[in-house]
Amino acid sequence: YFGACGVGCFDRLAKDGLGDYLEKWPHGGAIGVLASTRAASATDNQKVGVGLLRSIFSDSVNRLGDAFLMAKLYSGSYENYQGFGEPLIRIRLNSVDISTWCLHVPDTLYGGAEALIEGDSLPNGMVYITVLSSTYMHTHRLPDGDIITYTMRGAPPFTGYNNQYFPYPGRVDKEIIFEGIAPVVGGKFSVRFVTPAWPLLQPPMAGDNGKISLIWWDGTDSEVTIGITGIVIQDTHVINDTVPPTIKLYVNGKQLRSGMEIPPSFTLYGVIEDSSGINIFDRTGPYAIRMSYDDPRFSAPIYLSDYFTYDLGSQTHGRLEYEVNVPPALSDFTLYFSASDNICNVRVDSFHVTVMWEQPLDITELRVYPNPVRGDKVTFYFYLTKESTVWIRIYTITGRVIQVLGPFDLSAGYNEIEWDTCDFIGDKIGSGIYFYKVVAIREEPGQRLTTSKLDKFLIIR
Repeated sequence: YFGACGVGCFDRLAKDGLGDYLEKWPHGGAIGVLASTRAASATDNQKVGVGLLRSIFSDSVNRLGDAFLMAKLYSGSYENYQGFGEPLIRIRLNSVDISTWCLHVPDTLYGGAEALIEGDSLPNGMVYITVLSSTYMHTHRLPDGDIITYTMRGAPPFTGYNNQYFPYPGRVDKEIIFEGIAPVVGGKFSVRFVTPAWPLLQPPMAGDNGKISLIWWDGTDSEVTIGITGIVIQDTHVINDTVPPTIKLYVNGKQLRSGMEIPPSFTLYGVIEDSSGINIFDRTGPYAIRMSYDDPRFSAPIYLSDYFTYDLGSQTHGRLEYEVNVPPALSDFTLYFSASDNICNVRVDSFHVTVMWEQPLDITELRVYPNPVRGDKVTFYFYLTKESTVWIRIYTITGRVIQVLGPFDLSAGYNEIEWDTCDFIGDKIGSGIYFYKVVAIREEPGQRLTTSKLDKFLIIR
């Protein structure tokens, strides 16, 4: 809820209203926003806010749209408010009994040291853990000279000329110490992570009010959110690790190497590993995961930390996926890629590549999984060099067509298509060897491009 005037101006076409902008923020936007479209008194805003909380968190579990309407009716206000978000969403309170849960969290985190978070007596499922830096009081001078002080977590937005703020269009920098997902098996989970060391982590982000957030869910509507504050974060520790992370990069499924030819648009897939964990704390500085073109100093980098996630249950191994569009002016250049562990050991890899601006339509890295197929579903994976319309034909070993999947309008890069292993009439096909043919067609001015690839798979019933 946004208790301010004129922040829900949805009807101004030149730009988004602030309420609309918060809901559409690409890196963790609001589930819903209720905002005044024009001037509104503080009294009206306060009544609407109280009504909204009562409506959302009532026993009836209202839908978000209903809660917006009831909040307006409760307030008795004549002011206009605009709701942003999906009106059918229900925001539920924790409905799972957590009285028997046992959680063990550290009361102090030391820079460069490993920490352990454990849980016992939980229902089986998954737990999503986020460790945040300390809050602190931040002072800012407004353009009119007034000074405001407020509590915040993480680094302030970039400050430019005349102390004006220019927010980084991503997640808050120097806020997230660790985030990952761990399975809860037999009622237990265990997560280890390394706290970033100095100079990654230093005051005021190192302080006495860090936070550990846990979200448990079991794949149904059941979900529990727990926040533990008051975690002390210290920025010093004796460190012996001097080894930077290992990095493997792939272009449309092929490992990136110097001398390689690459398409102008591709999916960059990265695997990063380090025993001290991967830095995701510094997202816009020299320790961030970043990439640059012909720029070994990274003076104008592309920051990639927002795209990195740890593998399930891991605090040392993770991956990222990023859609790359090479600038048109480049044809032969060096791609630089950098990542750091939590001990500030930085690795920089470079790859001299050539861009294939005029490339043929092709299907690459074609595979099917699982193979052999023992269940009811199978998935076809492949890369396209150009945006195309795709069909997949399934044949018996004698050449009879038993199913055609498609057409699918697919983009260049990585694609996957799932099949339920049923034939034309809906029956599951029997055991045996089958062929599949992936056909891609692209219409261009004055010509039609066509390519196909054939392979086989085995079904065992």
